[in-house]
Amino acid sequence: MKDIHVFLINYTSQTALNKAIESLNFLDYRLKAATIIKKNKTAFYMDKTSQKIPLKIVEMIDQDLGKTLNVCLQSLNSNYVLFLNKHEYLISEIETLFTHIDQNSSILTNSFQFHGREIERPLLVKATFLKQTPLFTKEQIPFNEAVLPAWLKKIEKAKIVKITKPMVKPFNPRAYTKTINKWEFIAKYSSPSKGAYDQSPSLAVMISTYNMASYVETAITSCLLQHTPINQLLVIDDGSTDKTYERLTKWNGGRNIWVFQKENEGKARALNQLLPYVSSDFILELDADDWLDPDAISTIKEQIMTLPASAAVLYGNLRNWRQFDSHEMKFSEVTNGKPVMDENELLSYHFPLGPRIYRTDKLKAIGGFPVISFEEGKLYEDVLVLKELMKTGPLCYRDFTIYNVRNHQSSITKVNHSKWHEFKNLLD
Repeated sequence: MKDIHVFLINYTSQTALNKAIESLNFLDYRLKAATIIKKNKTAFYMDKTSQKIPLKIVEMIDQDLGKTLNVCLQSLNSNYVLFLNKHEYLISEIETLFTHIDQNSSILTNSFQFHGREIERPLLVKATFLKQTPLFTKEQIPFNEAVLPAWLKKIEKAKIVKITKPMVKPFNPRAYTKTINKWEFIAKYSSPSKGAYDQSPSLAVMISTYNMASYVETAITSCLLQHTPINQLLVIDDGSTDKTYERLTKWNGGRNIWVFQKENEGKARALNQLLPYVSSDFILELDADDWLDPDAISTIKEQIMTLPASAAVLYGNLRNWRQFDSHEMKFSEVTNGKPVMDENELLSYHFPLGPRIYRTDKLKAIGGFPVISFEEGKLYEDVLVLKELMKTGPLCYRDFTIYNVRNHQSSITKVNHSKWHEFKNLLD
């Protein structure tokens, strides 16, 4: 019975792809067809005379792997989907694949070790389940490599059977090292939580967004794909003129999620409008074009447990990425934080200080985020609020990295960097 459709994704090497196609012979008695999804500028040659199953090449839609797979899946008439990724090929153990399936499970997963970390991904999935549970698109995850691991993170465990015995091997194990920072991030989807922090001091995430339709869903998704659930997620659209609010409405009404809209008056006023709705002990401020690691909430709560009672703010390090026009993302660097003891050190700090986790009662006590006349109160609200909070208690630096900064052409910080010195002079 031929009831499996194979998708070969993220391949960049003709040799690796040929090896993967050849390895399909282990399952030729079950394979109905195979599809290669390639990036627009990638060229592959297929020797049709040697093919034992129907094989086609599909160009990625809008450089979006998740969207392309979702479209392909809707016209699929196979019972199962098998995924091969990047440099993988099947090995002989794959012939035992169907001994692991039962009536209650919809997904068989397999893992590989990367720099001592286990990365779990779907290997075989029931097609009907995939159609009912769409994959994330490029607006909802930071890069295409994360499509399958991120999707797996949102699936209830009862639907998953984990196969511990390797079923695939990488053609070139070193190939993953070229994007090592992406895979270190992806590994966190399947890494167990450090501990149970559901009952520890509560944590809210606040997001203010303006014309970030392409990115804000990635920020939201990163909050929901956490090992430790957030207590509150509050998002406000600050009068966007693009499709930002339209993107936000699909998330409104979810568990512990609130979405608001207002006229454009700047980030400080927008965040202040959210403050009355915060009932959590601490607040993490997340920019609409940035995103969190899957262990961000558990890591922050672990730090909060030992935070001095007098502390007004907790902060750490920032992981920086460069966003290209093609939606390709490349790692830049981790910017390590340092202790800030007074106002002079704050104003000379490598800009910006983050991630910023505020103690809620102290933030409310100072009246929220200060609004000044400079640029109509639409810039440097983070510096102003930290300056005021320092008067109520210390800013505490801890060495942890869970926050990802997306540097792109429309970033407000980049566009307005030249105004920083003018702002500092105003404070003096």
